[in-house]
Amino acid sequence: MTKNHPLRIIGSIALGIVVYVLIIVVLTPLLSPPGMMGMMNPNYLTVNITSLLIGLLAGTAFYMITGPKSTEGMESIKKALSADEAAVIEQLEKETEITQDSLRFRLGWSKAKTSTVLTNLDKKGLIQRERLGKTYNVFLAKTV
Repeated sequence: MTKNHPLRIIGSIALGIVVYVLIIVVLTPLLSPPGMMGMMNPNYLTVNITSLLIGLLAGTAFYMITGPKSTEGMESIKKALSADEAAVIEQLEKETEITQDSLRFRLGWSKAKTSTVLTNLDKKGLIQRERLGKTYNVFLAKTV
């Protein structure tokens, strides 16, 4: 099960709202006959629905573009890795983000082995680690 990064979701919603508001602000004055006000304008519903749909499309596009990267190239990368390194990559493909301690328990490795394998993958630019208390959050590098 993959986890969605909260900033990705918030960014998608924010972009959709911004696009919606911008279109409303630009199109309403253009389509309103002089003297008609806001919601009394028969074109207002059309502009509102059009703006809403375009905003939803923009938010959805942002969400999909910023999603997890394709793993097509990952198969050839895994062939060049040791069995231990490939096992870590497989776990990260399943979870997208996991703590170093959880990874260690899932793979049944010692702290030293886990740390060594992760350090090697980090040096190769395949993973990233972020400090989280006494452990690390581990995830695939964005360039992979």
